[in-house]
Amino acid sequence: MIRFFLLLSTVSLATPALAQDSTLAIMPHRFVMVPTDQDEPEGGGIQFDGEALLTNVYESNIDHSSEALSSVGLVPALHLRLRDRPQVTRFTFDYVLARHAYTNTERWDRTSHLFSLAYEVEPVNDLTSETEAEVSFRGSSEDRDLANQYQVRQTFEAKLSQMHRVEMYGTLRYKTIPLDPEGNAFKPNIGLGYQQRWPGGIRWEIGARWEANREALERGNYNRVTYTAEIRVPVFAGRDYIEFEVRRKSKQYTARFAEDESGDATDQLRQDRKWTAGLSWRHTFAGHVTAAFGVEVERRTSNVPDKPYTASALVIGLTYMF
Repeated sequence: MIRFFLLLSTVSLATPALAQDSTLAIMPHRFVMVPTDQDEPEGGGIQFDGEALLTNVYESNIDHSSEALSSVGLVPALHLRLRDRPQVTRFTFDYVLARHAYTNTERWDRTSHLFSLAYEVEPVNDLTSETEAEVSFRGSSEDRDLANQYQVRQTFEAKLSQMHRVEMYGTLRYKTIPLDPEGNAFKPNIGLGYQQRWPGGIRWEIGARWEANREALERGNYNRVTYTAEIRVPVFAGRDYIEFEVRRKSKQYTARFAEDESGDATDQLRQDRKWTAGLSWRHTFAGHVTAAFGVEVERRTSNVPDKPYTASALVIGLTYMF
């Protein structure tokens, strides 16, 4: 299946990403997916595999706020996967356990869990359908909050040719925040992606997604549009990959008005714009060990004076596949 991914900021079985079979690295508050080339079970049969991960990360602004609190984090994690691959269908079960610990703050210290069950089938030639149910506790890959999430996603991928692929998906997602029940929200989304695969393993991808956020209090409601562009280039005979991604998110609140510097409401609805750029490198050693290094820069603008921020991150991770 195709899914959008970013080595730095997407460790997540919870976000659409352009690689179904992935190994996981960890960022401070969200799981990050790193694509791998593990073999599928040949013919029928069940396969069990997984990854043990250790990631060290530096964040210049861990809370993504105007206060710019820096932090160093260490995240060990275990990812277990069970796959059944007959000729035309596949069931995949994933479980991810991670412990997050950071300096200068206790807000993001926690143990997170993620469960995912996916069913994939090829109803006709060159068209793949995947239905996935997912539950995660103590962490969100999308909104940087400590939410529990429950979601069902349907994805269709069309292989137009050896080089061109198109993906369409839709998600029904509900998140709960135990420490802030008013922030509980229904968050459906739909998206479209396009990928080109060039000789030599070069890939580039573009995508767009629309998402709604609907909370109990109307002032928390917003619509968000995300655009993504990414290129992945293999080097050193395919043992290394270099990836670069740019992402733009535009958030429009539907009932919350912006405030001026004195805290008084204006006649404009709040609008946030976020740009993210990430560069990553992954090297596979002999055997089952992979090392990853990446940098990410993020900038948010807003018509609310205290909401803009700039944040950067540096991550180093090791993965052992078994």
